[in-house]
Amino acid sequence: MATVKQVNAACEKAYDDLGALYRQLSAERETIKMTAFDAGRPLTDKEIKRRKEIAATQQEITEILKDLAKSTIQALEKADNVAWLLAEINASNQQLADDLKALKRKAAYAQKAAKVTATLTDAAAKVAKLAVKIGLPV
Repeated sequence: MATVKQVNAACEKAYDDLGALYRQLSAERETIKMTAFDAGRPLTDKEIKRRKEIAATQQEITEILKDLAKSTIQALEKADNVAWLLAEINASNQQLADDLKALKRKAAYAQKAAKVTATLTDAAAKVAKLAVKIGLPV
């Protein structure tokens, strides 16, 4: 199986090559248009046909780039590094889930402790009132 680095390098090369071809075609298309413009004439049928061919080829390149993106994702999903990383992420997620359960238990205990504290505070206040009422030093 390939590594992420290998898949990425192959993908970048393909993108670079296709991008260079696309730019070359764009330059040719622009040159055709500017040649006619500089000559002060409309495009000839031959020039129009060639510009349409270029546009069609550029559209094909765009579709190839989409397919390349899909196949790159598929290759990355199968890469050794990604499988290892996915296992690490899953293990981390499990640890986080366990930690969350523990925190929820602690939060429940903290809420119970807060209720007990509130009850004890209320009881202490009532005892203090009663002590004052019957004349005990507080």
